[in-house]
Amino acid sequence: MSGRRYEYGAGFALVVVLFIFFIIVAALCGGGYY
Repeated sequence: MSGRRYEYGAGFALVVVLFIFFIIVAALCGGGYY
């Protein structure tokens, strides 16, 4: 049970990190969308 919960938590954290990274990259590239 704890193992499955750990995988879910890790996956959620990874998605959050990637989402924030994408926002930072977009801002550095001029902001907004392509």
